[in-house]
Amino acid sequence: MARRTRVVTITAEGRDKGKSFSLKEMPADQAERWAIRALLALAAAGAKLPDGALDAGIAGVAAVEAANGGVAALLVGGLKSLAGLDYSVIAPLLDEMMACIQYVPPAKTILVPTLHDEPPAYLKVYAQRYASYPNRIWLTDSEQRVAGRLWNVTGGEVVGMAVEHTESAGREERAAPYFLYCGRIEEGKGCRVLLDAFRRFRKQSGIDATLVMTGVDNMKLPKRADIEFLGFVDEQRKLALMAGAAAFVLPSEYESFSIVTLEAMAQRTPTLVNGKCEVLRDHIDRSGAGFHYETETELAALMERVLKLDAASRARMGEAGRNYVMDRYSEPRIRDRLVEVVQRIADGATQDASSSAY
Repeated sequence: MARRTRVVTITAEGRDKGKSFSLKEMPADQAERWAIRALLALAAAGAKLPDGALDAGIAGVAAVEAANGGVAALLVGGLKSLAGLDYSVIAPLLDEMMACIQYVPPAKTILVPTLHDEPPAYLKVYAQRYASYPNRIWLTDSEQRVAGRLWNVTGGEVVGMAVEHTESAGREERAAPYFLYCGRIEEGKGCRVLLDAFRRFRKQSGIDATLVMTGVDNMKLPKRADIEFLGFVDEQRKLALMAGAAAFVLPSEYESFSIVTLEAMAQRTPTLVNGKCEVLRDHIDRSGAGFHYETETELAALMERVLKLDAASRARMGEAGRNYVMDRYSEPRIRDRLVEVVQRIADGATQDASSSAY
């Protein structure tokens, strides 16, 4: 038998007034197991349980309500008792109950998923939640493809976002070339591979170069003369570092857009990115502004290759990167595209199954 579903709209005054929620009935066997666990938790919290409540299962919950003066009294008294329980006891009960409740977004809501192809995105709850929104804006069409693969959801429009493209007033000048990384320094961002590849590059090539890293160090970087950690830097220094780098390196596998990669391209700096990330690979393939790699060994080889580019090749690569950013992610272009999409939805139009500006 199909589970019953009911949509409830909040009518009481407050910030949730007008919001709608879909309530879906638990399967009978699941509801019985949930009720017994809830009753045991209530008993442990000191709530009064009528005789036979545990044997009655879900009906026993109603009996507890009656014994404690009805639902209102249970909420006031029983939940106060529950507050004394360890959260680890209550959390699974709440999670299981809340899984039956889903927010019903209004027709004119627009979701911007910023989806990364990473383990949490494979959870069923994400697919259910994202599918419930009628309108979506994607940052890249590769992000949209990932959603189709993981969630079977592709509807929406690719808009992107504006990227800082002001050319640096000056570039970082150093005696030796350097590679630059900006962001969180942690293994989840691929920084372990970056460090290992840089060591391999230095050993194999013998080239005197430095790896400069900015942001927050969550890895406790090794103390080496050829690895320089600058911490957080202001916008002016960041752009100068990008403009002066031999290459900007983004080793993360999980990106939905990568602002810093595009900022580096806008400074005419060659970029080396992790080709396992579909978004980053697309940026490089479409722009011609650098190279992508699959392994630590390949990254080490590309570090040497980019340092040996002649001036003309480097200039062509830099110009290609800046043109890519200006053509797709300049503020006027994104503003016009965003206003167009929002206005169309505000006027009541339904999004196509898939739409891309690129």
